[in-house]
Amino acid sequence: MIVFKYLAKEVVSTLLATTFILMLIFMSTQFVHYLGDAAFGGRYSGAIVFHIMILQVPYLLGLLLPLGFYLAVLTAYGRLHADREMMVLHSCGMSERKLLAMTMSMAVVVAIVVAVLTCGLSPYVAKAQKDLVARAKSQPLIETIMPGRFYSLDGGRQVFYIQSVSRDHKYLKNIFVATQSAKDQK
Repeated sequence: MIVFKYLAKEVVSTLLATTFILMLIFMSTQFVHYLGDAAFGGRYSGAIVFHIMILQVPYLLGLLLPLGFYLAVLTAYGRLHADREMMVLHSCGMSERKLLAMTMSMAVVVAIVVAVLTCGLSPYVAKAQKDLVARAKSQPLIETIMPGRFYSLDGGRQVFYIQSVSRDHKYLKNIFVATQSAKDQK
């Protein structure tokens, strides 16, 4: 039992650190993608990006926990071998079968957590994210406008520029609008 606690502590601490680092990497990539859509694509406002990112966490955890567990077991057992602790365990009567059983019991717990995240929680989160993006796309254009940028509509036939927007997005200042007529296109 003491060996299981020791091994579990090694694996879980490495699992948490590894999964956290992987989450930071994947979340920053997703954040840049969504922020680019909000800032340059004008698809939705920047305030909605954080809500979308929070809804990404269960999905990413479902993907990254197995990888994190694999790396944690690999690192923990590698350290035990490097520090010669594995030889001590073998000389005290700890067989490979017992170590495998301990590792598999931890793997079952990780598998249950991943199953709950993937099968139980992810469909609801995906639906909530779709609804959030659909609601953000249906917002009025004025909500998504960033001041100091040119925007084109109707295939580039209409261009507008707004110098500043009030905090509540109700008032615009210094608006420039250019429209290309049908005869100018030819």
